[in-house]
Amino acid sequence: MLQKRELELIDLLRVVWGHWKLIGSVTAAAVAVSLVLGAVSPKVYRGTTILEVGKVYSFYKGDQQEKVELIEDARNVESIFKNDAILQLLKNKLGIKESVKTLRDKIKIDGKTSPLIIMSLELDDPKAIADGLTFLADFIVKDHTKKHEVALKTLNNNIEALHAKIGKLEAKIEENEKKKAQIQEKIVNIQRQVAVEREQNKTDSGYRAQVVEQLKKARETVAEIKGKTSHLDPKGATPLELLFLQNTSQNHENRVADYEREVNELRQRESERQKQIAERSKAVADLEISINDLEAQNADLGGQMSDMKRGIAGYENFIAASTPTGFRVDPLVLDRPVSPQPVLLVVMFGAAGFLSALLLAFLIEYLKRVGPISRPETST
Repeated sequence: MLQKRELELIDLLRVVWGHWKLIGSVTAAAVAVSLVLGAVSPKVYRGTTILEVGKVYSFYKGDQQEKVELIEDARNVESIFKNDAILQLLKNKLGIKESVKTLRDKIKIDGKTSPLIIMSLELDDPKAIADGLTFLADFIVKDHTKKHEVALKTLNNNIEALHAKIGKLEAKIEENEKKKAQIQEKIVNIQRQVAVEREQNKTDSGYRAQVVEQLKKARETVAEIKGKTSHLDPKGATPLELLFLQNTSQNHENRVADYEREVNELRQRESERQKQIAERSKAVADLEISINDLEAQNADLGGQMSDMKRGIAGYENFIAASTPTGFRVDPLVLDRPVSPQPVLLVVMFGAAGFLSALLLAFLIEYLKRVGPISRPETST
């Protein structure tokens, strides 16, 4: 029966030293295998390109919001290249033998750093990598370019529509200004007529005052003649005197009637002119109201034009802020292959060979100490 004791470090070192040839041989063989694998394995290169997603104008009808946003969320691009049809197009483009599934595994799309899209491709042909990245990038750029052009066309259509509306409003304002000028000309003509009629009334009023004064004198003369006639003695007066007094009285009475008729005519004319003045003044007031309405309408149209011009400026700002999707970094293929990596293979295989040989050495040492394994005896 073996006597048990604690295993010390010196014991382990003795085992390693005792089997150094085995350990060295196995390790060297593993390193040699790694070198052979590195030499015969196909070299795989990696290429990378970076796209920057463009920005376009967007309009939301629900809450009537307008803003500039990315043409597409960069994180959605990765799902596009999971499509077998696109991968088959890429496979045909590059003329490679890999299956669609294998090709999918060799493409890496990272859209987490939005608005940047980082694409990488690993193949054994650097030129195929550059062509493949260019194909993938062009596929995205073409799709985004269509959306960008649609957005720009929408903005330009909106601007053209607003310009057309502004043109109609300007024509309406010009039409209203012409109407306003015509109305103002009418007002001036009416005011001139009113001034003439007032001047005529003023003249007639002065003339009527003179006629009234003459009428007053004529009435006094008639009254005086009638007084003389009433105090005259018919017997003492000659027929000629009586006839003279009668004719004189009749003449003055006729003159009084003429004066009264003329005064009435003057008053009637003044009254008619006053009515015309009132009517024309009312017409002027109505025309001034029409002018105020036109001015208010033009002010409202001007406000609408200002809003539309601000809308045009906003759309132009959207156009200036819109950018197409394009390359941030052109396709770049590394000069050194990403696999195989000789140093890494040597380290990995060397370490694996060394550990395997070490375990084998301890196993051999253990078997030496334990001795051959005896079979149990069987009874007959």
